Amino acid sequence: MDISRKLSFYKREMGRQKEHSSLSPALIALRDHYSARLLFDDHPVLLREKSEPAADINSQIDLKIVSRGEFDRPVALERCLFFDLETSGLMGGSGVYAFLIGFAWWAEGRIHIRQYFLPDFGREPLLFLKLDPWFKSFDYLVSFNGKSFDLPVLNSRFLMNRLDLHLKKLKHIDLIHPVRRVWKDSLPSCDLQSLELHLLERRRDNDIPGAFIPQVYFDFLQTGRIQDIIRVIDHNDTDLGSLIFILDKLNRIFDDSRALALDIAARARVARIIAGQKPVPLQAFKILESSGQEPESAEYLYWKSMALKRAGKAEQAHTLWQKLQRYPVFTFRVMEESAKYLEHNLRKNGEALKIVEQALHLMEIQREFGYRPEKIYADFLRRKKRLLQKS
Repeated sequence: MDISRKLSFYKREMGRQKEHSSLSPALIALRDHYSARLLFDDHPVLLREKSEPAADINSQIDLKIVSRGEFDRPVALERCLFFDLETSGLMGGSGVYAFLIGFAWWAEGRIHIRQYFLPDFGREPLLFLKLDPWFKSFDYLVSFNGKSFDLPVLNSRFLMNRLDLHLKKLKHIDLIHPVRRVWKDSLPSCDLQSLELHLLERRRDNDIPGAFIPQVYFDFLQTGRIQDIIRVIDHNDTDLGSLIFILDKLNRIFDDSRALALDIAARARVARIIAGQKPVPLQAFKILESSGQEPESAEYLYWKSMALKRAGKAEQAHTLWQKLQRYPVFTFRVMEESAKYLEHNLRKNGEALKIVEQALHLMEIQREFGYRPEKIYADFLRRKKRLLQKS
């Protein structure tokens, strides 16, 4: 080996010794495991970056109906920043610290992910000051329960450091709320893992339960063991990717070209959401009733009838009310609606009176068996008295 090669070898070795003296072996091992980078020499932060194809996702997201009008215009997916935290506690509060901060975004048919692992306390303000200009390139922040937990955790840390958190200024799409509106009655739970299994048809392997994550981090600080921290970083990576696909599923509910097939319970809940819109988007029912969907339930028909009524289609609604009279759960509600329609819209007081008397007769039978619907019974009695006066 000539002298120049020997000098180069010694310089490399001296550089490695210097690096190892300033960095913990655990952090170096994590960096090498993920082929990651280290930021900030004085207070190192591990940055892991990755990208994967996702070309079949729609670049325009329509959340108007499932958000109940909160997002009344299409959302450009490229303007959305997805985020998820792993923290030192599960209950929130000023003492909780985000030690793993993950971001994801979609661009040109690919999902891009950045994860920042903080191997010690108090480093997130420096990181966010560096990231602040990048945050300004997005219009929307997307999370899962981030309004209640993740964002307040970050904000409390920034307040303690007398800093402003720019992420608070972005319009926040918290997916847990539309997900619950649609699938609350369909799934055993609306947590992220249940959605992945039942909605995305994905099963996690070697995943670490979220309840164990804070202790894993404290164990890492004490022992430097990275095996479980790797599982936490992979857990966060999976969470971020799932957020994008869940948002796409919500968008597909009312996508004509590739409508998402919903189960009976979810379709009924979506019908209820549609009925609450102003103006009522009746065209949405055509998509829900497209080929491949499950049969219509009584609850679905009820909420569709109420949507028709609110949209000024009382005659079509009345047809559904007549059909729904044979379903005990809705019998008296739809009989009352039919009586109102016949009295006020068609001025057929005699027919309305017949329906009211029929409803009272059914209630009398139920009262004999101990069921006493007092309020609706009194409503029907008042309606009967008024109709008799009109006759």
